Amino acid sequence: MKTRPLTLFRIPFIYLATGLIWIIAGNELLQFLTSDLSVEAQETYRTYKGTMYVLITTVVLFLLLRQQQEKLVVSENQYRSLFANNPNPMYIFSMKTMGIVKANNAAVAKYGYTMKEFRRMTAYDIRPAGAKEKLDIAVSEYEGKHKCSGRWIHRKKSGEEFTVSIISHKVRFNREECIMVLAIDITEVVENEKKIQEAYLIEKELNQALEHNNTVLEAAYRENFKLGEVLRRINNMVIVMDKDASVSWVNDAFLDFSGYTFQEVKGKKAGDLLSGPNSDISTIKKLIRSMESGKAFRGELLNYTKDKKEYWVEISVSPLFDENGELEGMISVGSVITDRKEKEGRISTQNQALREIAWISSHRFRRPVASILSLTEMLNDDIENSERLEYLKLLKSSSVELDEVSKEIAAKINQVETDCMKQPIF
Repeated sequence: MKTRPLTLFRIPFIYLATGLIWIIAGNELLQFLTSDLSVEAQETYRTYKGTMYVLITTVVLFLLLRQQQEKLVVSENQYRSLFANNPNPMYIFSMKTMGIVKANNAAVAKYGYTMKEFRRMTAYDIRPAGAKEKLDIAVSEYEGKHKCSGRWIHRKKSGEEFTVSIISHKVRFNREECIMVLAIDITEVVENEKKIQEAYLIEKELNQALEHNNTVLEAAYRENFKLGEVLRRINNMVIVMDKDASVSWVNDAFLDFSGYTFQEVKGKKAGDLLSGPNSDISTIKKLIRSMESGKAFRGELLNYTKDKKEYWVEISVSPLFDENGELEGMISVGSVITDRKEKEGRISTQNQALREIAWISSHRFRRPVASILSLTEMLNDDIENSERLEYLKLLKSSSVELDEVSKEIAAKINQVETDCMKQPIF
């Protein structure tokens, strides 16, 4: 610690001023008091004056030095108290031996060592292995200025490590060049910085994920918009239902064909809207079971429009699942097959007629033909006229029966041809 100029020169100045005042004032006073005395008496008084000067200046010098010493003691005690009672760990170590020569109470409490243990330790001992080279470099490059020496890892007696921020200053202690260190525990600060950094990285990842998700959602929105437009505009009837079979969306083709408005069908049960008295109950039950179990269904149904007009539809129902694999609903895509079903009905009728013709040909037509052939053969034999006449009657009867069967077949064929002309099958 440097002494201020006023303190440095105060004692010599007071001593000099006191001497000058004594010399000037003393000579005048002695001349006034001893002017009537002999020369020997005056010399004796001058000797007393010199002795008094020495005594007085000695006393003044003593008082000044004692006052200064008291101030130094008070100042030293204050600095010792500041060091010993500082709430942060402080220690002093020798730059030559690296031994710790002094530690305060906070260091004892923080590191877990006693004062005696500290005095047997070096500055390396409170640091983890591998820090020696770094500390040696820091001490060798130390310029003796009060400075922040950065962050260091210190180690307690228990082996626990913690982070400190070091403030150091070069001092002379016990006639040695030393470094006084103030170690501030910033472990919590470092942990908070790590948490902040981790939070920042997480937030950065979340922002990147959010940006990516926004891009995906935007692309999905565009794709879904396109898909929605396709579903809305296709000729097939599309119905989207929730898992309770309530209608949540339909396309334009369904609305145009069924005669309903979207407000009329939304939230309604699809079966209640479309089923009617002639709908096949067994097929409807199969559809319901498939929907309840989340399985696909394909089949044909007889449905009804808003004005109760029947129409046939071939539907393909597929389940819709959410991201957790839970059933979310169903989508039904249907094609109107009324014309096809009508053609199938006509074909079935025609096939029935053909089967009847075939049966007539194989049974009723064959019997009179067989009779005619038998009777003709018999006429060729040598028989009497009466018997021949009987055979001719039977032959005529069989011919009439054959003619009737032929007309019935012709009527059936004509009916089939008439139906084909009214509505061609192909």
